[in-house]
Amino acid sequence: MQLPSVNDILNSIQKTVIRFPLAVLAFFGTSVVAIILNHNFNSDLMPLLLTLLTSVPLAIGVDLFVESQKGKVIFKTLARILLIALMVTAYFFFFNSYDSWSDRESMQTFLIILTSIIFAFFAPFISKGRENGFWQFVVAVIFAFVETFLYFAVLYLGIVALMISINYLFDVEIKELYFFDVWVSLVGYIASIFFLNRVPANFQALDKTTNYSKILNVLVDYVLLPLVCLYMVLIYAYIAKIIFMWEWPMGGVASWVTGFLSVGVVAYFFSNVAWFKKWFYVAAIPLIAVLFLAVGMRINDYGFTEPRYFVALFGVWMSVMAIYYLVSRAKSLKFILMSAFVLILISAFGPQSAFDVSRWSQINRLEQILDEEGILVDGKIVPVAEGKSMEISRVSDIDSILYYLDRSDSLDEIEPWFDKQILDSHDASLAMGLTQVSTYDDVNIGAQYVTYLLKEEYDCMDNIYACARDVKGYKYFYNFDYYTLDYFPFIFNAGDQKYSLQHDDGVLTLKNDSGGLLSVNVANFVESLDGEDSGVGQFIVPGEQMVIVENDVEFVITRITVKLENGEFSALDSIGGYFLIDDLQ
Repeated sequence: MQLPSVNDILNSIQKTVIRFPLAVLAFFGTSVVAIILNHNFNSDLMPLLLTLLTSVPLAIGVDLFVESQKGKVIFKTLARILLIALMVTAYFFFFNSYDSWSDRESMQTFLIILTSIIFAFFAPFISKGRENGFWQFVVAVIFAFVETFLYFAVLYLGIVALMISINYLFDVEIKELYFFDVWVSLVGYIASIFFLNRVPANFQALDKTTNYSKILNVLVDYVLLPLVCLYMVLIYAYIAKIIFMWEWPMGGVASWVTGFLSVGVVAYFFSNVAWFKKWFYVAAIPLIAVLFLAVGMRINDYGFTEPRYFVALFGVWMSVMAIYYLVSRAKSLKFILMSAFVLILISAFGPQSAFDVSRWSQINRLEQILDEEGILVDGKIVPVAEGKSMEISRVSDIDSILYYLDRSDSLDEIEPWFDKQILDSHDASLAMGLTQVSTYDDVNIGAQYVTYLLKEEYDCMDNIYACARDVKGYKYFYNFDYYTLDYFPFIFNAGDQKYSLQHDDGVLTLKNDSGGLLSVNVANFVESLDGEDSGVGQFIVPGEQMVIVENDVEFVITRITVKLENGEFSALDSIGGYFLIDDLQ
């Protein structure tokens, strides 16, 4: 095979830049900003990075659409000006508030990028017809991406091996930061051009192409389809179990069904096997019903959250596609991407979005619980009387909803219920008086929940933000306070190290990239505590008893709740505290 000349390479680069000018600029700009942030992180640059990153797939899609319409130069120029105006607007009115973002904005950014990528796939084929050209285009773009990734991943590994060799043989210190710089430079400056150069340009010729990749044929028809069929047998066996044993589906089954149907849709798109295309959506109908049943039970019990919303939305998408492909004569493959594009956009913004629906669902659920417990009366919080008993599951539900609202930056929606400003979920819990509730368990008769509080925290609980903590001798501080174990493992970064607090069978273990640092047997720890009984299922424990120090790490437990059965430790229920980590770690 003859290698391309320098002129050939330069001509290819020139054609690619002329064809995708904004995408190339966005790739280059993203790389420059990413490298700057890698060496000196500045949150002020994050809005620019996110704007450029989001612009890449959108710019590709816009150029492909304009190209497919055979528009004149003025049309291309106008489309690009409009795209620039859109991204400038997004920068100032969306990305520029990055410092105050919650999970909502991060997820919306991901959904914008996802819809932009989907748009780029069908942009040249929005008009009717050219079904084969559309399919060939999608396959060609995917193969171009995989080819680009493999080439440059191998090149990156080779460069890294060379850098490590120089470091070892010549005792030259090459910082780890430069490894990331190399990858970003390869992707942004070289791989981007390589990939864009391989995006098909002759859409008319694609429609006449009849090639079917042998690699794709083997992968889809001889690997993917058998797996889909075997998995379908498994899911149908589970449906039979539901029918014959009258056992409602577990909430987790929704994830399994969603995963299977997703793989099935991919197989449907790429396969040329006639019987599979004829029967897949027929066979999918019972699975869609199980999906709705499983997620519907979770929503009925616990309300909407973003994950449940998206699972339900996936069920809607599958239902729409099943109806379309079973009824429509056209059976256009474009419908898969176009319908996904529309539904994802619907889920990202507006009152029907995943975020607004979930927020109001949880607020309504919280209002109902508080009203039933007599904590919310005439729209105002009435703190729980000291010593009042509440079922532990109710307290846990309230705390989990408050934490959700705090994490989603939505506590301001319930602030009118309170007579003071609410700073976080813990502050709201204090205002409700939940810390002085005596809890019981209706499910496990004889079970008791006991909370141990750090004395220093308890003494200033009414004004917790006035309590300063001594961090002398340590460089890093990480605080956490979770009222459910669903968030294990807790993962956080300190310097160049990633730390993880894990819980397994009553043992808490702190690990970092180098291995285990600290281990606490909860049963032994609780047994060793000697605190003052406050009379409401709480013990106030002196600070020295709530501190564990190992391997230059200080673990201070500010609150720990455990489940006791017949006076003996049974399980960890919830925990709060903070870590102080020395610079040596």
